[in-house]
Amino acid sequence: MHGFINIFTALLLGRRYKLDEVTLAEIIEDEDYTNFQFKEQSFSWKDLSITADQITEGRNNAIVSFGCCNFDEPREDMQKLGLL
Repeated sequence: MHGFINIFTALLLGRRYKLDEVTLAEIIEDEDYTNFQFKEQSFSWKDLSITADQITEGRNNAIVSFGCCNFDEPREDMQKLGLL
């Protein structure tokens, strides 16, 4: 099952690298958290990365909103991964 990080990753990297549908599906379906790397000024999935400025641009121009029926579960998952 995919989560919001997978969706945002596919959107942001898809815009940056013009990814094909196969790669986008691979990102969305990826359950290996070690493939997603958060750094202070960048984010990467496998060997594809984007800068913090590119993330900001994507948030300002492409990501309108994201809905989730459960607030606690995603937050708890992020806490387990040390992201919060």
